[in-house]
Amino acid sequence: MEPRERGADGDRDPERRVGDLVRVLYVGTGGDPVSAALERGHGGLSVETASDPESALVRIESDEVDCVVTDGRSGERDGGTVLDEVRRSHPDLPVVVYAGDPCEEFVGEALSAGATDVVRRPPDTEEHALLAHRIDAAVESGGGADCDDAAATEETLRERERYIRELHAITSNAETSFDEKVRRLLQMGCERLDLDFGFLIETDEDEFEVHEMYGTHGDFRPGLTAPLSRTYCKYVIGSDGVFALRDAMEEGYADDPAGESGIVCYLGSEVTVGDEVFGTFCLATTSPRDEPFTDAEVTYVELMAEWVSYGLERRRAETELAETVDRLERSNDELERFAYVASHDLQEPLRMVSSYLRLLEDRYADELDGDAEEFIAFAVDGAERMRDMIQGLLEYSRVDTHGGTFEPTDCEAVVDEATANLRVAIEESDAELTVESLPTVVADETQLVQLFQNLVGNAVEHGGDSPPRIRVAAERDDGEWAFSVIDDGVGIDPDDAGHVFEMFNDLDGGGETGTGIGLAICEKIVERHDGRIWVESDPGEGATFRFTIPDRDGTVSPT
Repeated sequence: MEPRERGADGDRDPERRVGDLVRVLYVGTGGDPVSAALERGHGGLSVETASDPESALVRIESDEVDCVVTDGRSGERDGGTVLDEVRRSHPDLPVVVYAGDPCEEFVGEALSAGATDVVRRPPDTEEHALLAHRIDAAVESGGGADCDDAAATEETLRERERYIRELHAITSNAETSFDEKVRRLLQMGCERLDLDFGFLIETDEDEFEVHEMYGTHGDFRPGLTAPLSRTYCKYVIGSDGVFALRDAMEEGYADDPAGESGIVCYLGSEVTVGDEVFGTFCLATTSPRDEPFTDAEVTYVELMAEWVSYGLERRRAETELAETVDRLERSNDELERFAYVASHDLQEPLRMVSSYLRLLEDRYADELDGDAEEFIAFAVDGAERMRDMIQGLLEYSRVDTHGGTFEPTDCEAVVDEATANLRVAIEESDAELTVESLPTVVADETQLVQLFQNLVGNAVEHGGDSPPRIRVAAERDDGEWAFSVIDDGVGIDPDDAGHVFEMFNDLDGGGETGTGIGLAICEKIVERHDGRIWVESDPGEGATFRFTIPDRDGTVSPT
């Protein structure tokens, strides 16, 4: 079953009630990412930030604030300054203390001072689901804590902290698969809440499917598909928060088809994948419960459901990535086959065309007029250029598939080899080449030679009417080496600068003397080395081609 899109009635963040945005003032130290992450991850919250108690109080007086959250570090006494000041001026405004690993003494002192709640801050800077939930609860409860109830509230907080630690112990184990983590969460939930069955259910409009299950029940098993009406999960989908039944018979569900399985006690929360409803994470039993589910127990199930939602979304992303990689591998295989054909089968007919045209020219030279000889020359040149373009495509296709390992490479020696390969062209154009001090980088030496050969060759080719003057330089910048190949040639129109690395664009000589592939190969080589390449130029003022290579140590595997 595919996850379905939320309808108008179910378009909500699972952490938020239906209604207006909750306006939160977060009092935190400079650079703290909680405010932005909280608003980004929980659409029902509008979060503003204050860096100290004084500015917080100014904001509270000037703006409407539904809840204050202090990071426990903004005042002189672990957030006490903010809490004390708010309690004096706004006794009914909810204040949540968000502290890293608060001890029981700290919790007791904060609650006694009037904190509405104390929430443990997790080490993950992006995980603030519990805080979002507790902000909701604080706003709904009306704000100030009653000192007479501090002991009961403190025990609830301790219980919630135990649940959070257990949840983290299971979900943070990198050696456990996602499915095994879900099964352990179901088992732990049942054991802690004294229930017999746990389910991860996938739903669609009319059916449900049991994905994972803890416990043994005659009507349910993993893989079972049945009408949605036979489970209380139908009340969870699109609802606000969790659906809880202490005793279905006493609470008006005696005739519900879901009761035919014997389940009369149920606690479930919605599971989503992105913006789509996947199903529910739920715990149940066939015996009624004497007491209602506690707030900590409800939060516990909500957090487990949220983690499962996150895990499912990540698994879907990993599946899509694996499929993309598989498609790319198949594409590379096809490219390899094309490269083989291009290097053999396609070039052979071109060699035949060139050979027979030359044979025709030699054998019938006395009978051909000037036009015929010119036509034959055009045809031979075209065949040879086509062969060069095919060879260029072959080289382009092999940048990734036939590249060597990355090892420490002396760039001065690389440029020497590249210019030696260009000796004839440099001498014929009377080019002046200056090579400044160049570093040793971790790279594929063969490809680096090809890179410099293409760039220097491009500078020689586009030198204009005067002998080209070319300079090769490098400088270190922010963990990488930035290389430059600078010429004083004809330059490039800025409008064309973004297209020079495209194949067959005619900007690097295609159509006249080149194949139109050289700069595309340069870009592919640089990208394989995790670098960037670009050009800076104006018509008539030369061009500067720049590229970067990360400053690494040792021998590394190419990306």
